[in-house]
Amino acid sequence: MALKTLDQLVEDVRRLIDDQAVNADWIKGWINQGLADLAPVLRLEGMAAANVEAGRDEYAVPQDLLEIRLLKLEGAIKRPLPFYDFENAGFRLWNKAIILQPAPEKDGTMEIWYWRVPAEVTEVPMAFQHLLILYAACCYLAEQRDVEVEQVSFWPKYMLGKRELAKYVAQRHIQNMPRHLRVVR
Repeated sequence: MALKTLDQLVEDVRRLIDDQAVNADWIKGWINQGLADLAPVLRLEGMAAANVEAGRDEYAVPQDLLEIRLLKLEGAIKRPLPFYDFENAGFRLWNKAIILQPAPEKDGTMEIWYWRVPAEVTEVPMAFQHLLILYAACCYLAEQRDVEVEQVSFWPKYMLGKRELAKYVAQRHIQNMPRHLRVVR
């Protein structure tokens, strides 16, 4: 069995819902929504660097940003700040922008390590690609029945699979971690 392409997933959705006439673009949209829903458990790593300018505090976030794990400004780690904190040094996310506080005093480099949204369906492990099919089927059924997605028949299978994916990803991260950093319980 090989990783499926987007077009193959579309056909699998059509077979599952038993509706060959459903618009492929709709299905692709639902599959993309499924990718976004799985992003927090997939834990895909991203890294970006940006030049910063003295006196400028606002910078665009990477397009695929899900959550910032670490932000460094000229090698110094900056901590996330709550929205209401305007006194301490660090950063906050606001309206698709990173706001540095205070603004840099000189030009330099900002490095960001983050969890990202998958760019394509092949970033979902092969054993879990069926989750995208189930998610799209849930969206289809919810639209046809005018109900919430959580009320359709494929939702429990999807949620169970999502939990299994989270366990799989966590185990992979532990296995790839250097031995001296692992916590033994």
